[in-house]
Amino acid sequence: MFIVTKKKEEIYRFQLSFKGDLVENSVDAYAVANTILATSQALSQIAEIKYGEGAGNQIKININAFKQGSFISDFLIYAAPLAVPATVLLPCCQDVYKTGKEMLSTFKLILDIKKELKGKRPKKVVVESDSHIEIHGDNNKVMVINVDDLRALQDKTISRSINKIAEPLLKDDSEVKEVGIIQEEEGIISINREEAGHLVSEDEVQMIPEIKYKGTISKIDTKTCTGFIDLHARRVSLEYPKDLVKEQFDILIDSLRNRIQIYLTGSVEMDLESNPKKVFVAKVDRDEVLF
Repeated sequence: MFIVTKKKEEIYRFQLSFKGDLVENSVDAYAVANTILATSQALSQIAEIKYGEGAGNQIKININAFKQGSFISDFLIYAAPLAVPATVLLPCCQDVYKTGKEMLSTFKLILDIKKELKGKRPKKVVVESDSHIEIHGDNNKVMVINVDDLRALQDKTISRSINKIAEPLLKDDSEVKEVGIIQEEEGIISINREEAGHLVSEDEVQMIPEIKYKGTISKIDTKTCTGFIDLHARRVSLEYPKDLVKEQFDILIDSLRNRIQIYLTGSVEMDLESNPKKVFVAKVDRDEVLF
């Protein structure tokens, strides 16, 4: 049971638990310490991605206590007092309970996607909008996320932290069989030994094998088969195959000359901030015609 002494909106409380064949009520100190540290680092990075630069410093994640007689540590998420009074308080600090709940929800979503993909890259990623990005896994499973979720999924700091959380579960002689996060009113986020093997891959989703973008061509170099496409406020380089069929090449030129939007399908290289760097074009389509 959670006992909250402050106003609900001022803190968010969750617990980290270790289960397994614990020897004489003990567990490896490094496993506990690394998992606690990695959990805090992952959540702080999620705060930076979701709420902006500096959120990881304003939203603090502290260990409150260990539950007596068990391997359950009690965490508190709260807004830290500002060192400089003139510093602008981020909106996420106004209701820390809601913020903490959202941070844990994003963390669970990342784990669920990694478990579903089983350490592999997605079969396909389809970007409909910033709020509707489809991750296609095996068995035709489609997971819909938003652009902040995609950035968190691709973030190396979060991936490394999840690796550390999973490490104790993968050792043959480890007493730990399951690591769980117990949330207020939200149930348990758990990782068992079977699932842990799907979480440690360093193969982040930095090269997305199939994606579809809608934008306007702003430059074409026919000698190098390269150019640029404007995606809203971002200009992204592109490369198309030399044997691109004439009808599709004409669509590129038409977009360049008349500033009309078209669709590019292909693979995309992302930077570490999950922004598209280069699109490798496989197919070109005109925008939908309604008449």
